[in-house]
Amino acid sequence: MYFIYDTFLYVASIIASPYFLCKLVFTEKHRMGLSQRFGKLPQSLIDIAQSGKSVWIHAVSVGEVAAAIPFIDEFRKMFPEYRIFLSTVTATGNQFAKKIKNIDGLFFFPFDYSFAVKKALKHINPNIFITFETEIWPNFLKYAQDMKIPCILVNGRISPDSFRRYKKAKFFFKHILRNFSAFCMQTEQDRTRIIELGAEKRKVRVTGNTKFDALVSKEENADVKNKFTKLFGIGENDKIIIAGSTHKGEEEKVLDAFECICQKASNVLLILAPRHPERFPEVTKLLQDRNIDYILRSTLNETERKRQQVIILDTIGELSKLYTIADVVFIGGSLVSTGGHNAIEPASLEKPVVFGPYMYNFTESANLLLEGKGAIQISDEAELAACLLKLILDPEYAEQIGKIAKEIVQGKKGASKRNLEIISGFLDNGPAS
Repeated sequence: MYFIYDTFLYVASIIASPYFLCKLVFTEKHRMGLSQRFGKLPQSLIDIAQSGKSVWIHAVSVGEVAAAIPFIDEFRKMFPEYRIFLSTVTATGNQFAKKIKNIDGLFFFPFDYSFAVKKALKHINPNIFITFETEIWPNFLKYAQDMKIPCILVNGRISPDSFRRYKKAKFFFKHILRNFSAFCMQTEQDRTRIIELGAEKRKVRVTGNTKFDALVSKEENADVKNKFTKLFGIGENDKIIIAGSTHKGEEEKVLDAFECICQKASNVLLILAPRHPERFPEVTKLLQDRNIDYILRSTLNETERKRQQVIILDTIGELSKLYTIADVVFIGGSLVSTGGHNAIEPASLEKPVVFGPYMYNFTESANLLLEGKGAIQISDEAELAACLLKLILDPEYAEQIGKIAKEIVQGKKGASKRNLEIISGFLDNGPAS
């Protein structure tokens, strides 16, 4: 089975090599950490890894890294003698992860070639491997199992699309899933799906979502809010709409709604945060074509904002902090069939949250907020405009929804500790006293 997988992987790589060579030549992010992706890690990192006990935590991109932060902090408290190494797949995830204090090393996850994963596993030789949100790499898991390294899936979720794809290769995935020692899933539905795909029932537990643990204190919120209020030149009467993690085909709808709102309300500022950095120029052109005055976030450290109606967030890792200055938050990826994004972050900051009909990748958190009346779901851009306008013109209504949202999130905390209770059983020693 693994021979067939390896053959397919190498053949596919050869066929796709011209495309990836072009990407390497013309796109800097594809060159980042290239040697690490082939399993060659810096000697300084290897020396740290081999100097004592270690845990390897894997998080694909920014969202998974954000979910891993509260878990990493709890792990450090419970097991201070362990070195913590974090790997990512994307360049944006790697850049975001550089801000994390409680890790001993950061690198790019290896391509799933046998030679690459063997080399990386030999370099780190972790006591345990923990991966966030259903990252399944067959060769890596096989060789980790051969080295008797426990592999734990944390914050596990199976989206409807992923479930349909995995079911087509259920026989293959059933064998791969045997390499996991435990599955810590977000919801009962995720638990049912992973078992149906072949995970052993006794290994699967529902522990919740660590993103609920990523709350900051009121004091931290106040400091961050004051910083961005001053930096962005926000006045006392300004109303801030943040459209976070938007996708292709969605910015037009957001801008339609924004222009409609501006006809009926004054002092409204839109902070537009495209999900993918490579789309910044495309989004900038959209604003230029509409003659909307805008400014890039990256220029605000040196340039003062004047009359610009829109700020394009063209930096990495700031969105969750910027939610502190929002009056209303729209969750991107939900007006186009992308599956939505994390609504927990703005909800935890007591912000009224609005999203479209496509939240199937975040069903649990979306339903949780909707059932408790801590969020509003709209069906199209016309409803988006009406909803955002109501929230802006009726601050008491907006405040009420925000308070409910925060209470809902507060009630779901504790996933990181529940995960660590399970993980501690796979370590040589229990939690530090």
